[in-house]
Amino acid sequence: MKHLLILLIALCSFPYTSAAQTNATATPVAGAASGSREQDGLSGPVRRVRVETANIVTRDGKLVELPRSLIEVSTYDALGRKTDSVAYPIEGATAPGKEEYKYDDKGKMIEMTLRGNDGSVLSKEKYTYEFDEFGNWEKLNTAVAVYENGTISYEPTQVTYRTLTY
Repeated sequence: MKHLLILLIALCSFPYTSAAQTNATATPVAGAASGSREQDGLSGPVRRVRVETANIVTRDGKLVELPRSLIEVSTYDALGRKTDSVAYPIEGATAPGKEEYKYDDKGKMIEMTLRGNDGSVLSKEKYTYEFDEFGNWEKLNTAVAVYENGTISYEPTQVTYRTLTY
């Protein structure tokens, strides 16, 4: 879960070739800071982006979304330059291995595999998106791979919401 939170911050904080944003795709570049809507992969006259995340748990056999936590708020001027960005740190957000990403044909991140130092798979996640009329993603659903009775399936674990102000 901690590595996902780092990923989510990266999706909204780092420049994108496409992935979680070039209309919803992101290629995080460690240590890089973005300076424009275009670098952040946003389409249209976005003025502000608010990012919140909520974990999903199972209670009484039903999936329940826990309260949202604010992750980041970024503001852009009329020319598309980032004028302000506040990230809210996530306690203990350090990945215990190396993350590998897969992208679809549009450059949108669709899968992440976390590997240990020995190359073993520690976890695997798949991502699905919901978009607004400008092509920016507003909802990112995360599902983690689970192995049970000889088969692999995916269970929802988290939802990330972006409130975009135009």
